[in-house]
Amino acid sequence: MQGYKVLTDVYGPAHTANVDGTLETIRSHTADTYDVGAPNSDSNPATSKPYMLETSEVVSASVGTAVPATTTADARTTRNVYGSGSDTEGWSLGTPEQTITDPSGLDITTTYQFNENVSLYNGAALQTSKAMPSNSGSTAGTAMIYYTAGTNSVNAACGNQPQWANLLCLSSPFAQPSDTNTIPSIAYTYNAYLSVLTMTETYGSTGTRTTTHTYDSADRPLTTAVAVTGSGMGSAVPTTQEVYAPASGLPADAPTDSRPHVSPIGRRGSGLGPTRSAGA
Repeated sequence: MQGYKVLTDVYGPAHTANVDGTLETIRSHTADTYDVGAPNSDSNPATSKPYMLETSEVVSASVGTAVPATTTADARTTRNVYGSGSDTEGWSLGTPEQTITDPSGLDITTTYQFNENVSLYNGAALQTSKAMPSNSGSTAGTAMIYYTAGTNSVNAACGNQPQWANLLCLSSPFAQPSDTNTIPSIAYTYNAYLSVLTMTETYGSTGTRTTTHTYDSADRPLTTAVAVTGSGMGSAVPTTQEVYAPASGLPADAPTDSRPHVSPIGRRGSGLGPTRSAGA
């Protein structure tokens, strides 16, 4: 990556902390490495430049005030895996296929899969699943289905919605827990500006909880209402309202109905996937 600038080290302000039972002056230190194991001799075919993707991050205590220090403590590593062998999809997308926490110890691995079917979602490489560290086969994780303009071969209810094509339609667990808890499937609809309009959580055959958002003419969040059906779902909560200051257009401190302020969920779905690297 010679000739290209990437952020490799960040040191925080000096402060006192307990290091192995002794009070020491330390700085928090975040060290990033890039493109370890990159294919094509670290040349992205799409740009003819290095991929510049973060492959590991080590957060530690840098002991002493010097930068860099000669001693570190309590190092914690996270590794991003973009492909293995001939599989280079993660490198092409700029998104890891796995994130591994403490790879030399606990080896906590979360795995992401992306669409590779050229006839589905117009071939877009949308994230289709997130497998949790405890996953064995297809038992612990979340599957994602997206809206399509025409018929949807994965879930018919997510088809024939060209205005929402490639937006998240449904997220559901691989399987339910063996105890009495139930993980909901969550369905989304959107408004004309592609902001989340409804989010419906379905708890098996027990019941549903639907959160409905409204927006003003500038597509700013306005109200949030929650309705429930079925048994064991509790009671509906009062509608909450976002109020904006006329002069600035920014949210005011309190809603007009004096109820506690609750902001709507984020736009365009739930954000189940990994964070795309800035180098993508």
